[in-house]
Amino acid sequence: MTNKQKQCLLTYLGYDTGGVDGIWGNKSRQAVECAQEDLGIPADGVWGPQTETAVLEAVYTYDVDAPVQQEPEMGDPELAARFKGIRYWSPEEFRCQCYGKYCNGFPALPNRTLLELVDDLRHKAGAPGHRSSGLRCQIHNDLQPGSVPDSRHRTGKAFDFMLENKTGQQLLAMAQADPRCRYAYIIGNGPYVHVDVN
Repeated sequence: MTNKQKQCLLTYLGYDTGGVDGIWGNKSRQAVECAQEDLGIPADGVWGPQTETAVLEAVYTYDVDAPVQQEPEMGDPELAARFKGIRYWSPEEFRCQCYGKYCNGFPALPNRTLLELVDDLRHKAGAPGHRSSGLRCQIHNDLQPGSVPDSRHRTGKAFDFMLENKTGQQLLAMAQADPRCRYAYIIGNGPYVHVDVN
């Protein structure tokens, strides 16, 4: 487990690590010590196997019935209004893929311009599309390899997807030709493309 992942877990449980930055300093060690005290294991500030097991167990059982934050639910009128007229993509395809571990799926409303852009690209292609990543809560975002703390996925302004009849290069060219697209790039070797808007 990386330092960043450890910090994410501690932050989720309410311990201040000084930030989720992968740098294991005094604040992270103090957070481990506080967690160890609360979890009833020897409080030495060292993340060992016993601590990791206890923290993971605490995360899996942490107040699962309480709302993590005030976020729009699938039946929320604002969310329904945001998707009105969108032909091919559903709210479920934009839901955060932590699958309820860290949020209820919607840390922000998907950006309407983004929805219209990816919907129009799918319409022009005339083929089904599949998402790779939509919305991300902060913890899920920080756990992704290569993620940046201020990812536009967190604010509903980015979407990673592919279209069945397009290569990554073809989809990238389509996205870049649209003035609503702020930035786009091929993920790995494709066919998935990252698209974001202002």
